[in-house]
Amino acid sequence: MKKNITINLFGQLYHIDEDAYELLQKYEANMRRYFSNKDGGEEIIDDIEHRIAELLTELQAQGNEAIDITQIELIIHRIGNPEEISEENEDEENEKGETTAEHQTDTQSDRQTETPRPQYAKRLYRDTQDAMLGGVTSGIAQYFGIQDPILLRLFWVILFFVSVSTALLVYILLWIIIPPATTPEQRLQMCGKPVNPQTLNEELLKEAQQYQHNGNQPPKHPLVRFLNAILSFSVFLLKVFLLFIGGGALIILFLVLIAFITFLIGGPGFSFSLGNAGMGRIMSNMDMNEIFLVQTLQLHTWQFCTILAGILVICGFPAFLLLRRLVQRDYRPSSTKARICYLIIWLAAIAISVGLATHTAFDIHHQLETHKRESNTRNNIYLTAESWAFLEENYWHLIQLQNTWEGVTRTCEHMFYPNHYKRYLSFVSRSHSDVMKCQVERQVDIEPGIYRLEAIVNTNGEGCCLYHQDKVNGERIFTPIPFTNDSTIKIKNMPWNIACQHDYFTKATDAANWQGVQERSNQREWCFIQSEPFQHDGGTLRYGITNDTQLTHRPWTGNKFAVYDMVVRKVNAPKSKR
Repeated sequence: MKKNITINLFGQLYHIDEDAYELLQKYEANMRRYFSNKDGGEEIIDDIEHRIAELLTELQAQGNEAIDITQIELIIHRIGNPEEISEENEDEENEKGETTAEHQTDTQSDRQTETPRPQYAKRLYRDTQDAMLGGVTSGIAQYFGIQDPILLRLFWVILFFVSVSTALLVYILLWIIIPPATTPEQRLQMCGKPVNPQTLNEELLKEAQQYQHNGNQPPKHPLVRFLNAILSFSVFLLKVFLLFIGGGALIILFLVLIAFITFLIGGPGFSFSLGNAGMGRIMSNMDMNEIFLVQTLQLHTWQFCTILAGILVICGFPAFLLLRRLVQRDYRPSSTKARICYLIIWLAAIAISVGLATHTAFDIHHQLETHKRESNTRNNIYLTAESWAFLEENYWHLIQLQNTWEGVTRTCEHMFYPNHYKRYLSFVSRSHSDVMKCQVERQVDIEPGIYRLEAIVNTNGEGCCLYHQDKVNGERIFTPIPFTNDSTIKIKNMPWNIACQHDYFTKATDAANWQGVQERSNQREWCFIQSEPFQHDGGTLRYGITNDTQLTHRPWTGNKFAVYDMVVRKVNAPKSKR
């Protein structure tokens, strides 16, 4: 039982089988596509349609109530080369004894002797009619003139099991890059045959008769059947693998989208309302910067939802089409209009997602930078969060800072412990045009006695000083840090017999150990500075380091200085000998 269709051609109704109608429609589409860019193409197409109507009317007059596919094939054979329709009509009037088939044969032979058949270079297409999966291998075989692509398919199977990711990626890329041969014209180009109305008709009829001939083919060699069985099983495994990957990716994308939208729409109040469970526990352990980041993300809910929806379309759309291609047994490619619509939607999703993601990223970055600057600015001084944390941990109070970089900490190897590292203060001028001004100090409660300041520092100019503040009159007492390469204040130049007299270096037990201290201190050219002993009546002592010329009354000639350590040492006790 076949489905019957009624068509209207130039006002005349014809009953035609469904498969015959599809063949006739393909034939007309091929002729229209071929003659569309030629001179007089519309007239030729109109002649073809009139000729088809004449032949269908002739079949109806012979008592054929429904036209089948065999009769449509005969019609296509009788029409032959559409460019010769007008010549055929003239010859029929002049030579009535000559049959139509004989005239077409003579005309075609004359044209073949007059002009050689054009030869077209081969083009690489995917052979979807002889496809085990995507037609890549059979298309490559057609391009290189290989009659049976079974050896190439075996190569893909071996490569797939040897290197799953590489073979799969290469095959998918070829599947995407190489276009399918969906029209008779493309199939002719794939095989390197000339493209003209005659070859187009032959290819179209060959495609129509393909299913009829499949059942009458002679049995294949047992080895070929065995290899085909292996290939079919391998393709089945590959399809299952792709279905698993593609379906899993779609499910994960969907779940991530739902979870992220729920989190964004819920907001901070929703998160904290969860108490000690879930997101509430996470956000309760966040610092203010992390909470601000979460709140900033939640303020861009619609942007993130749109971006994630775009990503879902970008990734899910090809995956859906691939899954449909793998799942559908009788798969038919989408029409040209549908594919154009798919492409427009896909490109629009890419453009919207990329554009909105870029704009949102810049907006969030600006808000985070503004928040970071506001939260890390104290007394009109901006430093990095790491710098403020180091100052607080080491009880430093930043009095003033001008024309320096925002990061005031560095890392070096520990002076007394090999392969250990220590952070220290480092002030570096931002530019040579403006004068750098820095002042940091500590305060400590001490007992009455005689004290002095000891510091490990370095500088590249004169004018930097240690200082302590007199408790009685509040005056700052300055100890200049000399800048010289020959002085023994540089630890690398200090001999062991002098170093062992300072309490600061008691961790160096002998001359060999002191040599290691010198080598590690030489990386930053650290200097050991002592102030003059001073009397303190007990209570709070303020001390620090500065290069402010208004305080020191000394010109500053460098552009950086650093503080490794600074201590207050009581010196009125007798010094023990080592």
